Amino acid sequence: MAGILELARMLAANPPAMRTELALWTLEEPPNFRNETMGSAVHAKSLADAKARVKLMISVEMIGYFTGKEDSQEYPAGLGVFYPSKGNFIAVVGKWGQGAAVSQVKEAMKLATALPVETLPAPAFVPGVDFSDHLNFWAEEYEAIHKLAGD
Repeated sequence: MAGILELARMLAANPPAMRTELALWTLEEPPNFRNETMGSAVHAKSLADAKARVKLMISVEMIGYFTGKEDSQEYPAGLGVFYPSKGNFIAVVGKWGQGAAVSQVKEAMKLATALPVETLPAPAFVPGVDFSDHLNFWAEEYEAIHKLAGD
């Protein structure tokens, strides 16, 4: 919550050109993950029911997690060959077809931090690609990505 409040403060000082909504949801973890009681599922459905236009949803995860410890990262089978073994980076994850959004967020992140920024546009069936609130926005056919610090 502290990270989102800081983001709100920063956006207030430098308002983006378009309307931006910050939301915090409950019930992301099991036993509620992947069901209609997730806070993000309720919110995404309410937006869809209202026919709200959403340009991009960014799920912000693992704010403040950082480690230089070797082998602190775990990946789905085979991906560890391509990505850092230390949790000292920011990742921008999206499903196939969202390469433009993933790249745009990566470039914005690179302007805002000296930390390395990695990307993973992958099929939604790859384990971990849909492990957060953005999953519910995909279900409502909104473009959504996952931004996280190394975890």
